Amino acid sequence: MILTSIVYVIFIASFLFPSTWLLYLLSAILGTAAAILWTSQGTFFTWISSPDTINRNSGVFYAINQCSLFFGNLFVFWQLRGKTVIDGDLRSTIFIPLTVVGIVGVCLMCFLKNLKSAPEDKSGNTLQNTTEEPTNSENIKKVNIEIDLDVVGKSSDIPEVKVTIGSTALTAFKESLQLFCTWHMLLLSLCSIYSGLEYSFLSGVYSTAVGNTRQLGVDSKKFVGLVGILTGVGEVLGGSLFGLLGSRTTKKGRTPIVLLGAAVHFASFTCIYFNIPNDATLKETNDISFFQIPSSTLALVCAVFLGFGDACLQTQLIATFASVYQAKSSAAFAIFKFTQSAASAVAFFTSSYMGVFLQMVVLFLTCVVSAIAFFIVEWKTGQLTQKVVKGDDCTAKDEQNCQQQQQLTEQDVNQPTNS
Repeated sequence: MILTSIVYVIFIASFLFPSTWLLYLLSAILGTAAAILWTSQGTFFTWISSPDTINRNSGVFYAINQCSLFFGNLFVFWQLRGKTVIDGDLRSTIFIPLTVVGIVGVCLMCFLKNLKSAPEDKSGNTLQNTTEEPTNSENIKKVNIEIDLDVVGKSSDIPEVKVTIGSTALTAFKESLQLFCTWHMLLLSLCSIYSGLEYSFLSGVYSTAVGNTRQLGVDSKKFVGLVGILTGVGEVLGGSLFGLLGSRTTKKGRTPIVLLGAAVHFASFTCIYFNIPNDATLKETNDISFFQIPSSTLALVCAVFLGFGDACLQTQLIATFASVYQAKSSAAFAIFKFTQSAASAVAFFTSSYMGVFLQMVVLFLTCVVSAIAFFIVEWKTGQLTQKVVKGDDCTAKDEQNCQQQQQLTEQDVNQPTNS
């Protein structure tokens, strides 16, 4: 995490010495570093979280992470007020503080505890010792369901592939492919794809579309920064809400929160469809919308809704990946970031050729699919959890019956995808 974070700092500092070739080179390196960083953060996040703290930690983590949208856009918006040209002095004023903040963040990472060298009991919000195999009764009591075992075509005589410290990159890659080909991961990947599509829209495409809508005023470009600020407000609000309330917001599962985010996104997509001209994502336009004159207030409210809905989905996805795939968190988060980043890349590329109306239709349909997929995954994992909990009731009576109950549960988990 430290090494990849240094790449972020170098990328920010490169804007002090603008160069086309350097920007492209560091952008490519940054993409690789970002994938490693997010996978490492996801694994570390899984280590320091317990089933009781996973929802709280995911909300707090995401809220703090998305504070950058609010404070970063607010800082740039303040510095660019009334500016038409970014000269050397203005560039230094913007990027020197950002570089310093990045360096401080890297230094703070040095104080993170080395969980590999000093594992502790997970009940204390530290590392769960994954090097020891828990007993059957411990598996039942902790209710650690490993959904990732139902590999395509896997039978009971094929051993489970485990990645250890000495595993090769090829072994880890094979495990990731094996894990990706499970029903539950495929369904969660649909959610990841939607999260990539909608995040690329709210983080870059929507603000550009609002700025290109000249009917909002001759100074419509000022709304680009405001959209970013208010999107950050929605992100921080959602992350803080689900982080502070923690288990209270998930008493009935994570699906209601995902459905809340989907409903908020439906509302924002509908308002954007009627409020922003169709070709605003392609060029500056004087066209009118369905509302004749687009509303700047509605455009800014939609920014908050987009951020809040994204927080609903992202926090629950992070918590789900961390809780369901505890033993294979590295592979799970690698798949999560791969599918999300791939969807974001496709969305940014196609946004230059797709109008607002078509993009809203695509986002609406993928939002429906992702909500259904998330519901199926949580429903299935909930059924397996209930089986293990029932098995826990029999441990006090008959250990042999408990082992039989666990075997039946594992058979349900290991069902191949073609069933």
